[in-house]
Amino acid sequence: MESTQTQHEQKAESSNARSLNRWEVLQGLQISIWEGAAATVWITLTGGAFLTGFALWLHADSFAIGLLSAIPTLAALTQPIAAYWAEQKSARKPFVAWCSFYGRMLWLPILLLPFFLPRSLALVGFLLLFTLSSILTSMPQPAWTSWMSDLVPPDHRGRYFGRRNMVAGFVGMLVGMLAAWFLDYMVHSRRQPAMGFAVVFAAGLLGAVLSLVLILRQPEPTPSSATTQGEASRQSFLDHYRAPFADPNFRALLLFSAVFCIGQFVAAPFFTAYGLQILRLNYVWMQILAAVVGVSNMLGMPLWGFLADRFGNKPILVLNVVGVFTLPFFWIPTSPHHLVLSLILLLFNSLGSGLFWAGVGLTQFNLIIACSPPQRTATYAATLSAVTGLIGGIAPMVGGILLQMLAGVHISLFGLSIINYHLLFALAAVMRLAALPFLRSLEDKGAVSTTKVLQDLGRSGLRQWRYIRTLQRAAEEEARRRAAEGLTEKGSHLAIEELGRALSDPSRAVRAEAARALGETADTSAVDLLLKALEDTGTDIVGEIARALGKLGDRRANQALITLLKGPQEALSESDRFALVRALGKLGGADAVDALIRLFSTEEDGQRLEALTFALGEAGASKAVQPLSERFKRLPVGHPLRRAIVRALGDIGEKSALPLLRSLLEQPDTEPSLIPILADALVRLTDTGATFALAKQLARLPSPVARRQVAHAVGRLLGIGDCVYGLLSYAEREGEGALLKVISELPRNFPIADIEAALLHNENATALALLLAAPRHLSKSHVKSEKRVLLDFLDKANTLPPTAELVPIVLCALRALHGRSVQS
Repeated sequence: MESTQTQHEQKAESSNARSLNRWEVLQGLQISIWEGAAATVWITLTGGAFLTGFALWLHADSFAIGLLSAIPTLAALTQPIAAYWAEQKSARKPFVAWCSFYGRMLWLPILLLPFFLPRSLALVGFLLLFTLSSILTSMPQPAWTSWMSDLVPPDHRGRYFGRRNMVAGFVGMLVGMLAAWFLDYMVHSRRQPAMGFAVVFAAGLLGAVLSLVLILRQPEPTPSSATTQGEASRQSFLDHYRAPFADPNFRALLLFSAVFCIGQFVAAPFFTAYGLQILRLNYVWMQILAAVVGVSNMLGMPLWGFLADRFGNKPILVLNVVGVFTLPFFWIPTSPHHLVLSLILLLFNSLGSGLFWAGVGLTQFNLIIACSPPQRTATYAATLSAVTGLIGGIAPMVGGILLQMLAGVHISLFGLSIINYHLLFALAAVMRLAALPFLRSLEDKGAVSTTKVLQDLGRSGLRQWRYIRTLQRAAEEEARRRAAEGLTEKGSHLAIEELGRALSDPSRAVRAEAARALGETADTSAVDLLLKALEDTGTDIVGEIARALGKLGDRRANQALITLLKGPQEALSESDRFALVRALGKLGGADAVDALIRLFSTEEDGQRLEALTFALGEAGASKAVQPLSERFKRLPVGHPLRRAIVRALGDIGEKSALPLLRSLLEQPDTEPSLIPILADALVRLTDTGATFALAKQLARLPSPVARRQVAHAVGRLLGIGDCVYGLLSYAEREGEGALLKVISELPRNFPIADIEAALLHNENATALALLLAAPRHLSKSHVKSEKRVLLDFLDKANTLPPTAELVPIVLCALRALHGRSVQS
């Protein structure tokens, strides 16, 4: 064995201290998943209910059960020494592999103890061997953490370890159920508990052997934590471990973990003891509960991994700490006298336990890596393990002492019989929640607030999760396209990364849908993904990316879009070029406007000019008024670009455009199709002086829709837009009823009956003459400025050609003058 070990160490030293290619990294990640599953076989069959049950069979009391839980955590105190030693080595594999293997192999003498020693001595021997095993298996943990931090890409850690833990959880659940059934059979039917425990532990040792084989096959990248020999010689052990305590960010994680550790371990071994001794559950039931934990764990791991990669580890840890706070309370109402109800409660507890502890373990591990410098990961991990190991070692022993001190307690509360176990469980819950304030000062780069996580999760439906999983897993083009399209409808904040990957999908349809979906997210991280895709000179979704960037409204995209527009003409299709121009118009900003004006001043193609005009209007840049006006003056009457320029001038809203726009109303050759667009532009510029000239155009417009549009614009400029709009829209839907209602609200000195009769016979000229001839008894010098505008309009309205659209304007103006409220 010694020669084999030496050969493996030499091989590791020569082959692992080097950079790995992509294939080797992928191979290493896959091997690590199966190594985790093999290690879980050993962990499952030598821990949990099997470990506690073996100790109870050896007549362990409450203090011994607490000590049993304390030993593995106290063993973590050796990790700083082991990490210091391991960091001086160029390869971590031999240390991790052989140290773990020797520690696990100590269970071989443990399983033989009951056959050679009486139970009292066997218990002492078991605790001693278990302590040595725990030390050996704990020592390589920092080196393994450092190894994994170098092997797993940072932006995939959440999902990778979620998947690894999920596979391990499934294996642990399966072997645990089989072992529980076998152990119950040996204990209750064959009455051979010693043989039953020996077989279960031996099966665990087979998992340990397989784990060793897989670790030795796993490649190791060059350690980023390696120090030079000169540094190592100058650095004392104490100096080596001073840095983690001096790091304020890591110190926050350390304080949180220390307090949380009390809540985690003070009652940890006694849940199993309570189930076996108080509720009198057999091993099968205990393992069924453990299996439910395993299933929930498997479902939770990929979920928390995905959310941690998306939102950051800190907010996900907070959510899960609140979740594990609730778990001990499920045990308090349980009783052997109400076993069915107790089992239902424990099943719910197991579901929550698997779900929330999966998130706690995953995010804590990721935060250790994230909060430590790459070259000191092992040191930081060992420091955390030592502190939590000390506290976690003391906590269960304190819990055992408290159980013994409270042994005679029986309290009746809300019909429940509270005993010492229940009080200890409540204490554990409170201590878990008490750790949360220490996370407040912890900085997790890129993490969002817990509130935002809850908001985004609240907006996400099951269909959205299904779409995300389809993008992650589906191999069919149409399925992936539909998933991206579905996320477009949802405006997903959760699927950013998956949609970013889909931008390089082999299918153009999938890429295009992914770009559209990213544009709907309103998330700034989507901008970076879209810009990265735009860097690919061969991309064929420039238009979709440009439209998405325009919707996102982040001006970081301006320069990339401008650069593309300045590039060779043949590099872009016309539709892509139009999309780039429109996106710059939506984004705005000085650089975008300058680029659009330069292109507009030199471009001669009609369609491109129209796109540039629309973009300048949408950008709302006042400096664009002059080049737009100059271009307009050079255009012949009837040119389609005239309409686009007028609309753009209205969108910009700059008063300097008024002379040009007003002149169009005075020119007899102005095309009728331009008048509605001109009316809208004048409304945007609030040009009240143009109302009469606009109303004069009503008679020359052949389109009823155009006449209503202009009439509405006149009403808005006169300040009676809601009233005019209401009458125009009612006239379309309900005939003359709305007009007659407004007429009935006029003062009594108006010839209301005659006006109604004229309108019923479509005699608009007669109706207008009657309305305008009625006495108004108002002087311009005694009315407010807004009513003065109405009086001016009405004084000249009798010179306007009578049209059906002029009637609502005059009616609403009269009602406004006489104090009636304007109704929409």
